[in-house]
Formats: sequence, C-alpha cells, structure tokens
Amino acid sequence: MVGSHPLGIEGYKTIAYEIAEQADGHLPDWCVLPVCYGDALAGVAAGFHDLRSRGKIARVPRLVAAEVHGSLSKALENGFDRIEEQEPSFETIALSIGTTRSAYQAVQALRETGGHAVCVSNEQLIRMQKTLAAREGLFVELASVAPLVAIQELRDRQIITPGDRVVAVVTATGLKDLDISANPAATQAPFENVEAAWQWATGRHGAAPAAA
Repeated sequence: MVGSHPLGIEGYKTIAYEIAEQADGHLPDWCVLPVCYGDALAGVAAGFHDLRSRGKIARVPRLVAAEVHGSLSKALENGFDRIEEQEPSFETIALSIGTTRSAYQAVQALRETGGHAVCVSNEQLIRMQKTLAAREGLFVELASVAPLVAIQELRDRQIITPGDRVVAVVTATGLKDLDISANPAATQAPFENVEAAWQWATGRHGAAPAAA
C-alpha cells in the first residue's frame, strides 16, 4: 500500500514549517494528525527533519496517528514493517480516514519520532465534534476531530502529560460530511455537559465527566 505521489508529500512538509514558525521558539512536544495512508503524517515528519538538519529546530516533535481500524497500532505493537489489512469491527463515519490498512510511510514516521497510533470510535468522534463546536465555535469534519480524541486517550494513559505542548492538525470543514453529522441516529450520545467534556478533553479538569 502506497500513498500520494512524492510531490504531494513534499507539499505537506509546509505544515511542519508553519508549526515551527508560529511556535516562536516553543516547539510542540507532540503533533497529532488524522491518518489514512499517512501522506500528511509522512510529509510533516519530513518537514520537521528538514528543519532539524538545517539547524532551525533542536528536535522533532513526537507524532501521533489518529486512525480508525488499527493497522498502524498493530504494526507498532508487533514491530511489523508490512502493514496488515484489518478486519473492520464497525462501519466508520470518519470517511476520509476509514482505510483498513495504512502505508509503511506512516509507521516509519511514527517510529522515527517515537510516536503513537490511537484508534477512534464513532461515538468519540460525534461527541468531540459537538464539544469542539460548542466550546470553540469550530465545525470540522468528523475525521478532523480524531486528533482531539487521540489526545484525550493519550492524556488518560498519562503518555501526554499536563505540561506537554500539543498541536492537533485539523484538516477539513464539517460541511464535508454534514449529512452524517446531522443524522439523528448517529448523534444519540452527546455529552450532557459540554463544558465538562471540553475540560476533560483538554486536561482542565478535576474529575471525569459522567457518562452520557
């Protein structure tokens, strides 16, 4: 399995350049992206490596892939170079990252940066999309909130710590899959307390919110 044309991946390097430029000397510890075949992930990794080789940054942030069916998680867990096809256990609503097998370029980027892969569920995506819209006024596609779900998961596992600086790359508007977001059958389990949900997702909390 391969991803984009190499020139397309070269274009994604500019995401790393912009993150470094806007960090103003405070480079993030983590950079989290929604991942299908890993084109953007590989490009961002290459961009950070370019900057380090030119002496523009001292280190490369650790990268995280927010995925659906777990092919990267399995590869990292088992030390595989070959990314294996996964049997989907559900039909994802994150259409743009719904592949059952990612690409070697993605797992390579994660390994080179000491990163992680995190699986996300439909319920988590719906909840986080609603929370982001209510708390920050941002309406993004369901796949684009996958990085926020992954951050929450890694915080719960104490892999991302309260003092870490984290960038979530949000890739597209919610108008791309408005028909899914607006489907009542797909949105039966929102958080009852949106503010509490956002505090929990971003680490500004004292205790976990009650289950919806």
